[in-house]
Amino acid sequence: MAGSCVEYDWTKAGVCSETSSPKADESTASTPYAASKIALQKALAQFARDEQLSSAWGRIFFQFGPYEHPDRLVPSVIRHLLKNQEALCTHGRQIRSFLHVADVGAAFAQLLASDIQGPVNIGSDERIALADLIGRIALQIGRPDLIRLGARSTPGDEPPLLVPDVHRLRDEVQFRPRLSLDQGISDAIAWWRGQGVPAPA
Repeated sequence: MAGSCVEYDWTKAGVCSETSSPKADESTASTPYAASKIALQKALAQFARDEQLSSAWGRIFFQFGPYEHPDRLVPSVIRHLLKNQEALCTHGRQIRSFLHVADVGAAFAQLLASDIQGPVNIGSDERIALADLIGRIALQIGRPDLIRLGARSTPGDEPPLLVPDVHRLRDEVQFRPRLSLDQGISDAIAWWRGQGVPAPA
C-alpha cells in the first residue's frame, strides 16, 4: 500500500529512516491526511500479522510529473513560466528529493514483486535545494528571468531538510530510478505543454 513522508515527525525531520526516525501518530499528525495514513499503516501491519500475510508500505517522498495538481511546486512553476508569468517562490533553501511519478510507479511494482515487508521509503537519493530545482525548470523553459525567490513567505513549520533514506529501496528492493531529475523535469514540461499551456513566444 502507499504511504507518505507525512508519517514522519517533521519537527524532527532530516534524513528519514524507516527504522530509526521519529514518526508522528494520529494525535500529533500535522493534517487529517497524515493521521489517516498513520492509522492505515498501523491497521495494515496488524491485519497482516493476524492473518499471517506479507505486507509492504511504500512511503512516497515528493513525486512529480503528469497529472500533478497544478498548484504544487513543480507544475506551478512550469505553468507560470510557460505563460510568461512571474513564478513567486519562497527563498528556496529547503532541501528535498524529487522522484518522477513513472519511477514511483516502477518502484512500487518492484516492491510488490519482491519479498520485502514493512515500510520502505519511495524516493530519490539526490538531494536538491528548491531554488536549484526551480532554476533547472526555468533553464529548460528558457525563462530564468521570471523566477522570484523570496517573494513568498516560508511556512514556519516547514523543515529545512526532509529527504528519504533509500537504503531499503536501493539495497533490498534493488530499485534504481530510470529517469534523471532533468529528464523528469523535461517530461513534466512537455506534459503541461500538451495540456494547452503555451510555449514562450
